[in-house]
Amino acid sequence: MPLRARLLYPSMSQLQLSDDSLHRWQALTRAANALFAQGQLEDAISVYEQALETAEQLLAADISPDAAIAAYTVSRLNLAEAHDRADDPESAAEALIGIHLHLLKMALDPILSQAWRDAALHHSHRTHLELQHSFVLTSIPASPGCSRHPAHLLRI
Repeated sequence: MPLRARLLYPSMSQLQLSDDSLHRWQALTRAANALFAQGQLEDAISVYEQALETAEQLLAADISPDAAIAAYTVSRLNLAEAHDRADDPESAAEALIGIHLHLLKMALDPILSQAWRDAALHHSHRTHLELQHSFVLTSIPASPGCSRHPAHLLRI
């Protein structure tokens, strides 16, 4: 697992597994992590995208909201880091901003149960930290008007 996702989610392997999709997500994530560690970034991105598709299915599955949202968040963070390592900071920033905004939207959605809203809010704290980290790293060499700066993607 890329370093930042591993630091934010050290116990992903200890999640309660109660759905075949979650097992599939874990297998895809492990395979992508191995490719990432070997520097095969294009292949890793492809497999991380498959893991993300599986994680998106978990959001509609009958499993723990925390497990589903954790898998979805880790998938987005892994994808962001792989894009960043592959020298595609705009795709990395889009992935980070996208997950953070999606979690905030879920946290405020009155149609979702309180458990889902609470899990989304909890994980949004982690994505907020990752966004802050990204802004610090990318804002040093580039000004906010630069298209490579994450603020440009937010239309700031």
